[in-house]
Amino acid sequence: MNEQLYQLNSLINWYKSLPLNDLELMNKPIAEGKFSVKEIIAHLYRWDEFLLNVGIPSIIESGKIDFPNFHDYNHESAKLVLEKGIEEVITQAIKTRENLVKCFNDYQEFAQKEISMNGKTHIPNTDQHFTFYYLIEDFSEHDQHHKKQIEDFLHIQSSSRAN
Repeated sequence: MNEQLYQLNSLINWYKSLPLNDLELMNKPIAEGKFSVKEIIAHLYRWDEFLLNVGIPSIIESGKIDFPNFHDYNHESAKLVLEKGIEEVITQAIKTRENLVKCFNDYQEFAQKEISMNGKTHIPNTDQHFTFYYLIEDFSEHDQHHKKQIEDFLHIQSSSRAN
């Protein structure tokens, strides 16, 4: 498994390490005007679902992926888990991530396939062509961004509770 797939897969154990018994903490926004831990996890697994159900099939069939409006999709993800418990959200996130890693692994022969993303064919900063591999790498970086947000929040909350 390449490094990006390893990173994508490592999120599963990280999900399992979260303090699920602290419902208040899991439902508390990480900052004013931001999503809660539970909502961020929903955001992550809903993007996994999008890739599995829409994005990857589209890439395989036509060499393109068209993402929905990020803002709207993220807010919809948060709304979908309002009435769900954190355990249910984590279970769904783990199951979806396992399926995504398997899917990426199954389609590694497409790794260097040139694709278009929302009608664009080249990475703006490098002018290199978008590839299936780039998509995996981008989602891995996206995971790391949100993982760090949550870890920073949990550390701050843990420190303030200790005082």
